[in-house]
Amino acid sequence: HLLTIVDMQPPARTFSALSDENVVLFWLMGFAIGTGLTTREHVDGTLNFLDGLPVTRTHVLLTKSAVILALVLLAPTVRFVSVIVLHLLSRGSLDHALHWPLLLQAFGVQTLLLANAVFVGAAIGRLQHLTWLAVGAAATGLMLLMQRYPRTTALNPLTLRDGELTPAGLVLDRETLWVQIGLTAYAFLVAWFAFTRIGRGRRPSLA
Repeated sequence: HLLTIVDMQPPARTFSALSDENVVLFWLMGFAIGTGLTTREHVDGTLNFLDGLPVTRTHVLLTKSAVILALVLLAPTVRFVSVIVLHLLSRGSLDHALHWPLLLQAFGVQTLLLANAVFVGAAIGRLQHLTWLAVGAAATGLMLLMQRYPRTTALNPLTLRDGELTPAGLVLDRETLWVQIGLTAYAFLVAWFAFTRIGRGRRPSLA
């Protein structure tokens, strides 16, 4: 991709370069990293240390979430910037336009997709050793459900990649977009609730 003259290729190819099969790999990586977002300190025994700091658990979770999102977005960001730089270096070709709406929409979709991966991982990561078993069962159930009820495809975050490219930009299914935004927000709330409550249900032993 580094030798590709971006503005000599149609916008559809630029979009496909930003939303190819690697996005699925990025989602899995984001999910895997997110599984430790709310449980790592408890497992490692550092939760008491964090509780001794002059910050709330909510602040800790928000900071950790921002760092993890920046980490999983690193590769997509590098690709996004490289497309812009290569286009600017090859502005002598026929298609001079940079297609900013297309690029920003593609990057926005990737950001939502990876945020979904991180927070769904954080919400399900509470199951610890059963996490991947639960994910496999949920994925299988969703596939069967989509075959019987096509509308439930909106529950699959990877369908965010199925946007239609038009002269006006990228057109996404509105229902899918709002469902995924809602699921991502709900997953974050579950992760927040778990992180702020974990380890606080214990009572000191009187023995």
